Amino acid sequence: MNHVYKLFLALPHLPVDQIVLQFLEIRRCIAHSVTVSDAREALFKLYTYTKNFWIKKIRPERLSTFGSEFRTNNSLESLHKVMKRGLPIHAGIFKFLDAMRCSIFQPHAKVAEQVDNNVHTTFAKGKKKIFQHR
Repeated sequence: MNHVYKLFLALPHLPVDQIVLQFLEIRRCIAHSVTVSDAREALFKLYTYTKNFWIKKIRPERLSTFGSEFRTNNSLESLHKVMKRGLPIHAGIFKFLDAMRCSIFQPHAKVAEQVDNNVHTTFAKGKKKIFQHR
């Protein structure tokens, strides 16, 4: 069962033209190699969900991260964490906008300037940001 679950997790890392083929292979693996009926039923539910949402609605072209420079949304998660920590709850609009300016826009202005100038930001282990030209 764990092996089949890992096959689901690997789907986004495949090239677009391989996703549907490997997805069909997952169905075969569930049917032939999962012997516990409760586990098989749970995996078929995951299969159905993945087929209806990720394959049919999102589409393999958007699902695949193969060859992408950015394969996660960690930068967005980081921004959300900063916003959650630094912005006032139930503040008026002007306090909210001022807090946004102070806690989010000003600290990231240098990074935005670097991006505008086509400079790639990298992070060295245990060190602060290092800016390198592409």
